[in-house]
Amino acid sequence: MKGKTYPLRESNRKFMMTLPHHVEHKSSSIRERIDFTKMSLEMIYGKLKTYEMEHEQRVIIYGPGTVDSKHNALVRSAALVVDEPITFEIQVQTPKAGKEVIIEA
Repeated sequence: MKGKTYPLRESNRKFMMTLPHHVEHKSSSIRERIDFTKMSLEMIYGKLKTYEMEHEQRVIIYGPGTVDSKHNALVRSAALVVDEPITFEIQVQTPKAGKEVIIEA
């Protein structure tokens, strides 16, 4: 029985098309790599499996809804915003009268 032998590039492409939707962004980044056509199927599988395991660890640590829906960098930088108004004084000396004027903002 003879089977068709696929070149590495085509077998990689066919494998990537069978992946589930939740790894779509990772698979597209692998496809865009310069060496994608030279990568073995085992290497691609290993990268996707590593990504999936790291994702599962993040879900365990942070919870199921927080990994995909929240951006921690924006949340943490927003925590630095101070709710109290900032007041400052500017002292200006007018050249003609020589009087000191205080402006509060």
